[in-house]
Amino acid sequence: MVQSAQCADQLDRGPPVADLAGRTGAADRGRRPGDPAPAATRPPTGATAVTRLLRNYLWRRSLTGFATVTASLAAVLWLLELLQGLERAEAGLIAAAWQAARATPESLVDLLPLVTVLATTLVLGAMQRDHELTIIRAAGIGWTGIARMAAVPALAAALLGLAFLQVAAPSLEQASKRLTGASAAGGSLWSPGHGLWARSVDGDRFLNVRRLDMGRIPADIGLYHYRPDGELLEMIEAEQAVVEADGRWRLRGIRIRRFDAGDPIASETRESMLWQPFLEPEQFELLIQPPGSLPPSELWRYLRALADNDQDNARYRLLFWQRISLPIACLGMSLIALVAVAGSPRASRTALRAMLAGGLGIAYQLLVELTSFAGLATGIPATTLAWLPPVLLVALAATLVVRADSAGNG
Repeated sequence: MVQSAQCADQLDRGPPVADLAGRTGAADRGRRPGDPAPAATRPPTGATAVTRLLRNYLWRRSLTGFATVTASLAAVLWLLELLQGLERAEAGLIAAAWQAARATPESLVDLLPLVTVLATTLVLGAMQRDHELTIIRAAGIGWTGIARMAAVPALAAALLGLAFLQVAAPSLEQASKRLTGASAAGGSLWSPGHGLWARSVDGDRFLNVRRLDMGRIPADIGLYHYRPDGELLEMIEAEQAVVEADGRWRLRGIRIRRFDAGDPIASETRESMLWQPFLEPEQFELLIQPPGSLPPSELWRYLRALADNDQDNARYRLLFWQRISLPIACLGMSLIALVAVAGSPRASRTALRAMLAGGLGIAYQLLVELTSFAGLATGIPATTLAWLPPVLLVALAATLVVRADSAGNG
């Protein structure tokens, strides 16, 4: 790294002064007064080759660090999810393993601040131990400049996590439900083209949910009531249903048709009505997506739908804004990691500071969970609960970085 930086520095300095003066004089001959100087004689602007080299080197090391920490944490999370799935005995080993693999990326996204502080501390701690941060600072880049370099991988990881939730997570969720649903569906049948079909215990009533709005709200619903001899007695069609807290469905946009000997004898429409479903909660859970697996855009629409139906959405609103604020939290964690290693490059101190940074990352995650629970219980707005911790973290970490830069640590 030192030799590469020296070579880049020599290249960036340009040609010797005498040669540059000779070429300047040759270029000046034939140039009229007032004409702009040739581009070749103007000094280069922008980032120097040394800065680009050091920045790219730090980014490559960060990529390796993020990959290492992510793979290690993913293995632990997958094993824990697998053990929980086997304990619940919802499906066989293969299905449980796939379900655990599907849930792992989503859990990793929620733990991205912890991943960031561990990966950044791992990388910067090793660079400080090997005096590579000293070389970077000797090139004229202070702790603030290093913080800007280290922030790029952290922000990129957060944005990639949000992109995964938006694009890939819903497909994995539906695939895992199709794989594990066969053993738990009971008297229901799920079909991609026809939605969910369920039959009551007495066999006289059928439910068809053809689609789910925003992954969770039953829509395009059909209810069919038959006589014991198989003759259709009543058919109820509803545009949408809202699941109440007591488990009943509030159907909206209803059309009711009654039959006698197969012929319609009566028809009526209603704006809404309550219906007690015969569908077991476990069967319905096979169809809906948990809020954590909804894409951010669908989760926002779901929040709006809950608000329109006067249902409490504070818990889901908190989840949404915590996801949106992930880049800020990851930025703060990268700065905390830099502060942790901005000291003596001795190996013992570097290891101690790395452990401290990891402990701070875990403490931050626990603090966020605790404040979220307490805040929702006391009625604090979900937006405040989601944004306040990462903003305070960035403010504190940025202040410490500036102080370290002013003090000239390292």
